[in-house]
Formats: sequence, C-alpha cells, structure tokens
Amino acid sequence: YQRRVHGERIVNKRMKVITILVAFLTLGVFTFVGANLVQNLKSIGYPQVPWEKVEPLFNQGELSGFFLWDEVVELVDWLTLTFPDCATKTVIGKTYEGRNIISYALTDKTGITDINKSNKTIFLVTGLHHSREAVTLTMNLYLTLRWLHGYKNNDPVYIDLMRHTIAWFVPAVNLDGFSKINQIYKATKQLALVRKNRHVYSSACDEESVGVDINRNYGYKFGYDDQGSSPEPCAEDYRGPQAFSEPETRAIRDFVIGHPNLKMAVNFHAFGNLWIMPFNYDPDVRDPGVQKNSSEYRIYEEIHREGNLSKTALFGNAYSTIKYVANGEASDWMFSVHKIIAFSPELGDDDTIHANKFYPDRQYIPEIIQVAFGTTDYMYRKLLFDVRLDYSVTTDNSPDYIKEGLGSGGLKTFIVQIFNRGLTPLDETTIFLEKDQRDFETTATPQISLLYEVIPEEVFLNEEMKGTKSKIGVFGTFELTTKKIKLAKIASSNSNRIAFEDKIKVDDREFLKLYIVVRSASIPDFNVKLSFPNGNLITYAKYNAQLETQKPDNSLMWILMIGGCLVLVAVLFVIWKLATPVSEDKKRVLGSRGVELVID
Repeated sequence: YQRRVHGERIVNKRMKVITILVAFLTLGVFTFVGANLVQNLKSIGYPQVPWEKVEPLFNQGELSGFFLWDEVVELVDWLTLTFPDCATKTVIGKTYEGRNIISYALTDKTGITDINKSNKTIFLVTGLHHSREAVTLTMNLYLTLRWLHGYKNNDPVYIDLMRHTIAWFVPAVNLDGFSKINQIYKATKQLALVRKNRHVYSSACDEESVGVDINRNYGYKFGYDDQGSSPEPCAEDYRGPQAFSEPETRAIRDFVIGHPNLKMAVNFHAFGNLWIMPFNYDPDVRDPGVQKNSSEYRIYEEIHREGNLSKTALFGNAYSTIKYVANGEASDWMFSVHKIIAFSPELGDDDTIHANKFYPDRQYIPEIIQVAFGTTDYMYRKLLFDVRLDYSVTTDNSPDYIKEGLGSGGLKTFIVQIFNRGLTPLDETTIFLEKDQRDFETTATPQISLLYEVIPEEVFLNEEMKGTKSKIGVFGTFELTTKKIKLAKIASSNSNRIAFEDKIKVDDREFLKLYIVVRSASIPDFNVKLSFPNGNLITYAKYNAQLETQKPDNSLMWILMIGGCLVLVAVLFVIWKLATPVSEDKKRVLGSRGVELVID
C-alpha cells in the first residue's frame, strides 16, 4: 500500500496500521485455534456443524502444525466421554519404556457387551510405526472425526458402516519414539528425526539411531536378507534380534490374533504418494505369492482400479513403486498369515515437493490428508456387502436341468449374476420380482419361477471346478426332484410384487446366480426387480436393480427409420456442400435399443 508523490515514496499510514492490526488478529486466531484440539472442536460445535468448519483444525497442532501426544490423549478421552454410544478406548499393550499403547474403536454399540468379542467386520488403521512420520497420526485423527461426523449427521453410508462394522485405530504404534520427539520439540522447538523405538541394543548408537525399526520386526520373512532390513543395531532399519522381539509389534500381533473378523488394515507411513501392497520382502514386481491368493489379489486390483487414487499416486509393492525392499513388514505379515487386505501407504503429494518430507510445512498438511482420504474411505466402505450385477437374457436356451422339466418351447430365462465384492456376508435375502401389471392381467398369464445357485469365486472363475462346490436352492414355486422342475401359475392380483423368500446367505467373494424362468403362450414383457435387504443395509448402496426386457422385435421398422434418416442426411449434405466451399467430415453415431440395467 504505497504511492509515489513528486518522486518521493509515501507510506499510507492508515493502511499500515490496518495491515498490522489484521496480522495481529490473524495471529491471535491461529494461536487460539492451535491451542487445543478438543477446545477448538467444542468451540465450533462439533459434530453438529458442516464438515468444512472442521477441516481447518488439522494443521493447528502444537507440534509445528502436527499434534503432540498430550493433545491426542485428550481428544480420545473426550470422544469416549462425549459419544459413549459409539466410541470405546482401550489399551492393547505397553511400549518398551512402559507407556500405554492406546487404541480406540468407532461403532454403533447397541447390543454389544464386549467390543473385543463382537462378530462385526473390522477395519484397522495404524500410525507412527516410524515416529518421525507425524502426518500419519494426523491421518488417524482425521479419519476418526470425519467418520464420526458422518454418523452423527445421519449420513446413510456411515450409519450402515457404524452399525455393521468396527473401525479400530492404533494412532501411535511407536509411542516411545514419538514421545522423544515431543520432548525434544518442547525443549528446543526442533523436529527430531527419530525413527525407531527406544530399545537399546548397543551403547554405540546415538540418540536418533538407537532402537529397533518396528516395521521390520514382524514375523513374515523376518531377516529374509540384509537389504530389506539390517542386522546392525545403529542402522535406520535395524530389525531386532528376532521376530516380535519388541513389545510394540507383539501388541499389534496379539490384537490381530484376538480379532479374527479383521478384514482390512491400513498402516500409514510417510512420505510420498504411494499405495504399497504386499509383498515387500522381494524385488519381484509381479509377486506370485500375492497372485496365488486369487480372491484377495482381485480385491487389490479392484482398489487400484476403482479406489479413488489421486492421479499422481503409485500403486504396487515397495520395489515396483520406489525400488526398495522391506522384510519383516507389517502388511506382509497381516496379509500372508491372516489374509487381511493390508496396505502400507506413504502419505504425500507428488505435485508439491514441499509436502514430501517427514515434517511437511503446515500449509501442506490438509492437502496430504485429502490425497489419501478418498482411497481409505473407499476401502472402509468395502467392508459392507458390495453388490455387482451382470445378466443375460436367453430364449429357449435355458440350463439343461430346466429344459428337462419343461421342454424348450416358450421358455424365456433371465440369468442374473450378483457378485458380493464386499467383505461382509449377505444374510436372509428376499428377492422380489415386480411384474408389469398390464402384461400379467392378460388371459395368457405366464408361469414364472426362480432358481438360485451360490458359487464361490474360485469355482466361478475356474472352468474345471464348475459345479463342484455350488450351493443350489429353490425359491417359491419350484419343485426340484430328480432333475424335474414343476412351475405353478401365478394368478393376477392387485399387487405387482411377487416375493421369493429364503434364508439365503452370500459370503464375501461369492456369486449368487439367479435363473428367472418365464413360460407363456406369448412371451410378455415385464420388469424384474431384485432387492437385497440385510438389516439396515438397505439404506446403503442402493441394492435395487431393474432389469428391463427387450421390447418386441421391431427390426423392420428400425431399418426403415434408419434408412430414411440416412437418405435425409445425404440430401442435407449435398445441399450443404453446394452452399459452402469448406468441407468437413462428419459422422453420425446411430444406436439401437437393447437390454439395459438401471441402478435405482
């Protein structure tokens, strides 16, 4: 705010005063916001506020924008006190120096007496395997407050997740190392690069190099070679004397073993923008060990393909992403030993060089969190029943066991394949067929019935195993005896809905294959609607699919219409060519109606 008068620089005093005042007030606001996370949440009225008002708090911790451990403990205690219906705090073990390793859970606790014995599907989030990676602690807190906010504001997705799953958090696995960083910062305002825990195995190590690398101390491929971990006590990646020698890794091990419903885990690290999956002990980019576990490997592929990764994110094992190996690593152990879909993401943003370091500048923290949130949230949602549909319509091409009972004449069979790509079984399904009342009121009321088959994924995808492990069941009017099927007529009524009910269960990674069979003198057109209620899951993910049959064959009419259009286009093209010297090639894409699937 300056101006020049007769060649002399004059400072506008009023603007200078205003500028100083604004700066002072801004500093005061940020000082207040950064003073205490719990007080800030209370002051803005969390959770009954728009999420946009919560976002600015995540780079206001007292550790140069990150959160001191005292702030985290206060937050967890406040959450469990304020939201006892859905938040639980527990201690899963002690560190080498005797500190409590805190964990906490988010879930709807209705009907739960012991959260550690609940049969709900579990999602695990950990942070600070390496204590200098402070943004991983922030990520834990962000997910906690974001998911709880959705639940308390009646977001149907988070309501269903909280009712049917448990999100467990261990925000600081290596609490001793992080406490050392806190101590140094309070005394010097310096951010120490302490990586390992504080277990002394050699007096030769200095303050930053003492201890064991927690993420090289797990029991799968421990000490596989000296490239993926080191036998030297002062090395940055010292693996310890033996697998699970450290109380921190034993705490995680015992937690995993004690929670057999744990299906997914994200062990956050920093820095980079990487989604690192097993296996990481070997430089083989296309690790056959993962691909042998075909069902789990396809889940990794789905996350890669559909998991909302940022444009700059790299996906794969450690060697394929950044050319390093790690043995005795947490996600390798979780996946190999317990079949948990586990990742070790490196938080960061490849578009911003200042964000890619162990302590990124304060202003980049929200950006880093946002980059990883979409994929983590996608994984969390996969804990539920995740339906995918495929279908085909065949006329006089029914399965043999249907033809044997009915003969082929006048049959139309709809084959609908529903694949549960989620990690929660679907129980006690009711399937509805919604008929078109106009067609069903005709004198030639069709006969309609339904047969179902539940097929494990490995059987469905392996031609040699087809029919060996399938569970076959019958709905409604079917009578299946000695390969003969009897269909009964369904009389017209005022209701358009026919319900076929059975206590059918579709486990995770299984296909439900439906054969909807219609027999009529004249095949009518009608709609099929499939509904999959599972408790309150009906409020999530829109489990209704409408299969619209193809209209009667009007191919001649379509040929005439398309031919007429082409003639008209040709005439218009000639007129246009005569009217202008400029010529361009234009194409018209013509389509025809067919069978379509509409997700309601």
